Amino acid sequence: MADILSLYDAYAQENNEAPTRFHTYCGAAAVGTIIGRRIHLPMAFGNVYPALWVCLVGPSGVMKSSAINMALAVVSRTNEEWVLPNKFSVEKLYQILSEKDGLGIIAYREFNLLLASMSREFNSELKGTLTDWWDCPYTSSHATKGGGTVTVKNPAMTILAGSTPEWLTTAAQTKDIRGGFYPRWLYAIVERTDKESVALPMVEPDRKRRNSVVMHLQELMRMFREENTTKNIARFEQKAKTDYETLYDTERRKWGSHDLVWPFVRRGLNYVLRLAMISCLARRKTYDIAPDDITWAWELVHGSIMDVVNLTTYELADTKTDAHLNKLRKLLRNAGERGMTFRELQQRGPVRQSRWLQPLMHTLRELGDVQLVKEQKTQYFVLNENTQK
Repeated sequence: MADILSLYDAYAQENNEAPTRFHTYCGAAAVGTIIGRRIHLPMAFGNVYPALWVCLVGPSGVMKSSAINMALAVVSRTNEEWVLPNKFSVEKLYQILSEKDGLGIIAYREFNLLLASMSREFNSELKGTLTDWWDCPYTSSHATKGGGTVTVKNPAMTILAGSTPEWLTTAAQTKDIRGGFYPRWLYAIVERTDKESVALPMVEPDRKRRNSVVMHLQELMRMFREENTTKNIARFEQKAKTDYETLYDTERRKWGSHDLVWPFVRRGLNYVLRLAMISCLARRKTYDIAPDDITWAWELVHGSIMDVVNLTTYELADTKTDAHLNKLRKLLRNAGERGMTFRELQQRGPVRQSRWLQPLMHTLRELGDVQLVKEQKTQYFVLNENTQK
């Protein structure tokens, strides 16, 4: 029995320079798109489907588009109708999704294109529409300019996007990131690729691996034709159910009072269910969610949550001073237990002049974030969280 997620890894991870994490998230998104509504979890608030919104975040040149393109290639060759256009008005989006039965994948190689589209006056409803659709509502209707109505039932579409860290932190200021749109994404943030540079990527091995993934996805579609019936309801094995409940309680106690992070964690726990459904159907061709499915799903979600924690801790700020403080914290965090000298902070930090850096370091010490450690004749600034590990 073929493990489709492993087959996708074999296709994407070799002969390609994009980071491993990017391919893992994109593979889950591609497979989830094909699974569509062939599996679901009925909950009190509605059905949960394996639809993912994934944003790959990294500097220019880290091959975000390459990872997205490989996922799109798999979806297109499995069912080309499910690759949807990424430029539309709200009315056009309703028309497209009504024709595609609410399913498909939209890709934005630059996240700012989606944000720019939502900011246009004629498209002011787009953010609210997408935010509502993340929950895969039973039905969603839109009144057209011609006086008619377009209805989409159970929209469960996948979105893949790429962004630079600078653009994301600028766009997602604190007041926006507390809203409902940004916490609905799974973020995979990397600073550099973990792959060796490939001078001449060979086409033929990629084709063979890709075609193997497509063949097994098409077989999956033939095996599981039912949608939204009592026959395709996901079922928890008892230990998997216990593991998820324990995970939920642990994360709620840890983050429930954190008004900035908790919205991401809460949606992340929903993503655990979505990813677990993808895992059980793609790996074992079953509706039964096993403990391993929960473990794999949580690894992806936990990585995304930790990326958000780092983003909100070290990147987002309401003032320029706060931004400088966050950058200094991040530098010292990366420096580890050794810390950094004042001179090193001048060279690599957000400000170069001593008269500007001194009050910032004084503030960090007053806040209890940083301590000054002496080694022989040299003084090092050390982030307190590094000394507590």
